[in-house]
Amino acid sequence: MSKDMAKLQAQLKAINELAEYDHCFIDEAGVKEFTKPFGFEGSTYEAQDNRDTFKGLSLATGTGTSMRGQDAAETAIEIAKEVFGKSYSTYMQGRGSRLRQACSDVRKHLENKIEVEKTSAAAADLLGI
Repeated sequence: MSKDMAKLQAQLKAINELAEYDHCFIDEAGVKEFTKPFGFEGSTYEAQDNRDTFKGLSLATGTGTSMRGQDAAETAIEIAKEVFGKSYSTYMQGRGSRLRQACSDVRKHLENKIEVEKTSAAAADLLGI
């Protein structure tokens, strides 16, 4: 497997897993894990557990605590901007919808690149290159 193919496979694995984190707050280590295959470190911020408010954030660390991390949808959008350019934007408004759209766009792009890589490798084999 070529170095490019291994990189594409790692990126596809990361984006497929991230797509499962609907409405999730990812800790700082998780953000790094998802964005590393794309060659950058995603943004994070210090979030407060505010589970007592309407639609508040519940952290595993408990009431009144804080944790450094990022919303999964924002991480997916940062990855999409890394892949497609800073002008990438999603027309969706809900967190889950933004996450699904960004992950889907990146996934389709990566699958196309993997197909091109496979075709190029097969052609090189046929030509003895």
